[in-house]
Amino acid sequence: MPPKAKKTVKKEEVNPEDIELVQYEIMAILDPDVTVDQHDKNFVALKKIVTDLGGTISHEEEWGKREFAYTIKKKTHGYYIVMNLEMDPAQMPELNAQFRITNYLVRNLIIKTPTGYTNLTYDWDAEPEVIEKKKPVVKKAPVAKKEVAPEPEPVKEIPTEEVAEVTEKAEKTEEAEATKEVAEKPAEEKVKGGEKQLEKLDEKLEELLSGDDDLNL
Repeated sequence: MPPKAKKTVKKEEVNPEDIELVQYEIMAILDPDVTVDQHDKNFVALKKIVTDLGGTISHEEEWGKREFAYTIKKKTHGYYIVMNLEMDPAQMPELNAQFRITNYLVRNLIIKTPTGYTNLTYDWDAEPEVIEKKKPVVKKAPVAKKEVAPEPEPVKEIPTEEVAEVTEKAEKTEEAEATKEVAEKPAEEKVKGGEKQLEKLDEKLEELLSGDDDLNL
């Protein structure tokens, strides 16, 4: 049997008037390491990608070569370009795919803009804002306080007159005590002497009384 013929499915033709176009804004960064002529050719080629997919560019603006905040694909600068367009949203996946394989395109951002959106422009007369980098705060270690020994209290000086007066009083006291001791010593000796004499008299009386009754009177 002969092979069955494949049925071909006809794509429904879409009336361009029935397509609801959407407003987009594209910010693209192009390779900075090229000549001015090459940069112009790259810009034209980028716009051709958009128009080949049915996009209509309503506004375009170059912002010039600017420095990145951080390195992108080993580059520190890039040419900034802004385009506003309207396009069939069904073509957006293909546009992104084309942008990914474009070697002179460093980075891109596509956003959907609302109705009444004001196109993004760059004011070349305005001075660029200088952002001051804050220095990191370094916390210092607390300084150890040295222990200071308390100062000795000053020695109170005694007037010479007071010293002489105290010394004189001390001498008089010592002299009076010495005199008293000398005065009391003979009295004690006299008492002890009298006691010894009495003892001797008692002994004599005992001898006399203990003798014979006949006494020679």
